[in-house]
Amino acid sequence: MDLQAITGQLYIVEGVVQEGTAAPGLVAQRAPRKAARGREQDFLFLQLTLENPNAEIYTLTQELTEALVSQYYQQTGGITTALRHAIGHINEQLLRWNVSNGGKSRGGSVTCAVLRDEALVVAQAGAAVAFLGRNFGVERIPANEPERVVPLGRSASLDVRMGHYRLQPGDMLLLSDPALGALPTAAVQPALVDTEVVLGLQELTDMVGLGSGRLLLVEFSDEAPQELSEIGAVPIRSTASTVLSSTPATPQPQREGGARPPIEQTARQATAHAARGLSSLTGGMATLLRTLRPPRDPAEPPANIALYATLAILIPVLMAAIITSVFFQRGQVAEFSQLRQEIETTLSEAQAASDPTSQRTYYNQVLVLAARAEALRPADEGIASQRNAAMNALDRLDGITRLNGTLLYSYPETSELTAVVLRPPYGLNGDIFVLDGGQNRVLRHTSNPTTLALTAEQPETLLFGGQVVQSHTIGKMADLLWRPRGTSVTRDGLVVLDSRGQLLSYYTNFGETRTTPFGLASQWRLPVSMKGFSERVYVLDPAAEQIWRYYPEGDALQIQEEAPAIEFVDSPNLSVATDGASNQEDGSGLIWYSDGHLRRCANGRTIWTEQDLATGACPAPWSAQRRLRWWGRV
Repeated sequence: MDLQAITGQLYIVEGVVQEGTAAPGLVAQRAPRKAARGREQDFLFLQLTLENPNAEIYTLTQELTEALVSQYYQQTGGITTALRHAIGHINEQLLRWNVSNGGKSRGGSVTCAVLRDEALVVAQAGAAVAFLGRNFGVERIPANEPERVVPLGRSASLDVRMGHYRLQPGDMLLLSDPALGALPTAAVQPALVDTEVVLGLQELTDMVGLGSGRLLLVEFSDEAPQELSEIGAVPIRSTASTVLSSTPATPQPQREGGARPPIEQTARQATAHAARGLSSLTGGMATLLRTLRPPRDPAEPPANIALYATLAILIPVLMAAIITSVFFQRGQVAEFSQLRQEIETTLSEAQAASDPTSQRTYYNQVLVLAARAEALRPADEGIASQRNAAMNALDRLDGITRLNGTLLYSYPETSELTAVVLRPPYGLNGDIFVLDGGQNRVLRHTSNPTTLALTAEQPETLLFGGQVVQSHTIGKMADLLWRPRGTSVTRDGLVVLDSRGQLLSYYTNFGETRTTPFGLASQWRLPVSMKGFSERVYVLDPAAEQIWRYYPEGDALQIQEEAPAIEFVDSPNLSVATDGASNQEDGSGLIWYSDGHLRRCANGRTIWTEQDLATGACPAPWSAQRRLRWWGRV
């Protein structure tokens, strides 16, 4: 079922509705005819606000709006990727305007919503706010105020907040100025719940009062939009295939007294509709029986009474099952709405609590309520957003940092990512080096370090198995790392561990590859990892139960035959080690084992083991571990 969007907008300046004036920063845009692949079915809604508006700022607002719409519909890929790209583009554009403008710089906020079929994806930056009206109440977007808000146009690293929602007919979306975000959620309920666009705009006009605002109201319906005439909303200015005029709105009859019907009346209407449906079903079954079993000729022998007896039993049973299902579903909806309200209340109490113990109790209660709600309605985006807010708050209380991944490139099924290295400083060049162990090749992706988007569709192959470098034929490549220039090492470059006992060096300045042998490589058994510290290189060989140590000799390597490997005071059980990492400050190292445990060593002695971690923040070992990276202080 594809939902249709019925839009209306409100443009008020100091209490005066601006009739016939285009509202800058508001967009309701269907995909143009020349939209990029994947954008053809998208419907974009947009609200862009800049600080301290005037005539010049309104012109800038409209330019940014048109640029965002154009960038979105020209970008291929997923919805979230296109939204991040478009918002990042206007953020850079506004940032350049602030730098070049001699006057006061302007920050801003933006809310973008994309409708595709029954799914709604919302992206926000700055102090943006939106409201989603459903049959059980109003949901604020974002559900909780972010701890740190970076306005649009103030920083190159912009925090874009994403939300995913599943819509139903009758749901309504309000994109508003940040000033309206100060209102409680319940205040906008009359404009968004059990109403229509025309009535909702009247409610919003009363809310704004003598203030100013630019509001975009959208109703989602499974029926074709009506031909509506204007009601205080101005049509969105039409630009070159960028901004689509909103559908005009027809006055709708007001309810008597202007009040919405109570919930009891709505429930009675639902029961009446169910009864009429059952009546139609019974009549249809009777017609079907008359068709299948026409009246009997008196001369014919009597029919088998068992058939009629069976039908007489089945029909009431079927009707009872349908009625029970209707009431059961109504009960589930009521219970889900109650749980949703309890979660919102508990989150508010957690934010108001003064001590961490009370906050942790409230947030854990939110997780319990969210689990009950997801059992009733799995994969609900609103519940998932509230659960994530509670989990993030618990992480802050416990000092835990979680990393969120962004899909950059999809590799074939035969690939196996063994190692990934960013060329330092990544913020200046954007090179990403990848070792594909499945296909035994080293790739380079070029990316934009500001937007974290790839600038080339396909990676460049630097090295591959069987390639001849100087007089060496590349074998199985096990690991790679970035080897910076130092006292002995003359050039920055990417080095690759070849299990045949060679160090492959790729120098990015001239794009050349060289090879140098490892000493005592004949004693290697199965090297799996390579790490660097102070120009030295360490090779982890679990099969030989050794960590081989190599010293720099120019760009080559040398080994001390009397002490070729690290000597441990107590056995570190390297036979089950999978990877390691080194601390660039003190030279200590971490060893990661196949059973998920960690051990930290320095100068051949163990500093702490998995038993120490078990009494701290890691009571259980990791699973499916592959690579270890030292990040920060331990």
